[in-house]
Amino acid sequence: MLYRHFGYLLSRILLDKQDGLRCLEEQLDQLDTEEKYDQADRLLRRTSQGEQRRRLLSDTGRKFCEYFQIMGAAQKLMFANRPTASEHKSVPNFIAENRVAAKEAEYVCWKEDLITLRPGRQNAWLDRGIEKVLKLLHCNALEYIFGSKVCESDPVFVRITKDARPSLDQPFELDLTDGFDSTY
Repeated sequence: MLYRHFGYLLSRILLDKQDGLRCLEEQLDQLDTEEKYDQADRLLRRTSQGEQRRRLLSDTGRKFCEYFQIMGAAQKLMFANRPTASEHKSVPNFIAENRVAAKEAEYVCWKEDLITLRPGRQNAWLDRGIEKVLKLLHCNALEYIFGSKVCESDPVFVRITKDARPSLDQPFELDLTDGFDSTY
């Protein structure tokens, strides 16, 4: 599954938080400078800090924690796996087959802004190759060998094979309510 990275939006949020911290830092420096000339020993005594300084330090601490939290999220996103070419190609195919609205599917165009939650694997090419071969050789024998017996007996399971796949010209409905217990 592919998700948006929101890199541009994340950069804007970080820059805004960074600028807010810069302003608070300037205010604190200005307060230090004023107090330096007014009361030379005030900087040495923490207990004599005024209300303005305490409020300023409290705001700075809160904003710094917010900034640090967003930085951590940004760092995690930087290490998120990027989709492979085949994963990226599968999304437009899914959109075409399932008639997803164009506005909702617009994010697929920005490949650099996509991430995937799958773990990075060195042998994923082998999985893709086997999957392609199985799709090309699709027949009842392979369905019998590799198909799940649980899926065949589950009334909620809906199997869409090559023969049962709806065409884009015909509307279709999918009823997944059969088999659900409505006593919740």
